[in-house]
Amino acid sequence: MDKSMQRGLADRIVEVRDRLGGTRHLTEATGISQSYLSRLMNAVIDNPGSLQLIRIAQAGNVSVDYLLTGAAAEERVADSVADIHGQNLAYFDRSIFAALGIQANECRTFTIQNDALKVYQPGDVLLVRLKCQTGDGVYLVDFGGGPSVRRLAWLPGGLVDVISDNYGSNKIPLADLNIIGRVVWAGIKQ
Repeated sequence: MDKSMQRGLADRIVEVRDRLGGTRHLTEATGISQSYLSRLMNAVIDNPGSLQLIRIAQAGNVSVDYLLTGAAAEERVADSVADIHGQNLAYFDRSIFAALGIQANECRTFTIQNDALKVYQPGDVLLVRLKCQTGDGVYLVDFGGGPSVRRLAWLPGGLVDVISDNYGSNKIPLADLNIIGRVVWAGIKQ
């Protein structure tokens, strides 16, 4: 990377840092050490890792192309979303998030293996809005053996009706239920 591109990258990372409220916040959002970020922002590193650039771009809600070249951020049409383990990225058209009224950083993906709702098949990809616990609908929950997809219906008295096509209906106190998030979009394999 030539010196002018390196300096431009450093300046744009500083912009992201400032928007997030400082280096500590950028470190928390990206998982990148403060010392590495400092070297990037001071244009010391001439060949930054792609994973680090992706994490910085995600944290700043900009594209990697913008970080590297300064190309207009509004040209970006896709946002990346990690899976529920914070790994494997999937890319979604921004119009999906706009239509749902949510942000990409509020979400994770989940790929169906075998599940209790027959509407989904192994390999289907769900977009899950984390920590969303409002209204009846399809949710990703964890009963202790890993994530599962269930229909939830909110009942009076702090109860939730947990509904499965395979196991029927179970009324559980909300306090005993580990809700990961609400399914807001599904990519169904044909």
